[in-house]
Amino acid sequence: MAKPERFQLNDVSLKDIFKDDFISNLTKINKDLFPVTVVIIKEFEENGKKQAIPLVLSHQNNIEVKNKILHIESPDTDLLDKVVKFIEKTGNKK
Repeated sequence: MAKPERFQLNDVSLKDIFKDDFISNLTKINKDLFPVTVVIIKEFEENGKKQAIPLVLSHQNNIEVKNKILHIESPDTDLLDKVVKFIEKTGNKK
């Protein structure tokens, strides 16, 4: 059975997820700095070897940043589903 490895969330941006002081400090360096892609790694061990699965949160272009369109991708569909639900619940509540 096929499962989606990618979701698109509307009305949520990476700026909504990061703390205000982090974003504020970025803009102190340069007013045009803002997050567009974040990669989070889930580590686990399989057959005695460390493995890593990425979770990617991204805006694909400047229009998506302005329109607050966030893409979330991961081959671990259970992790993906949990993170999407978490962001939907907390992502835009600053």
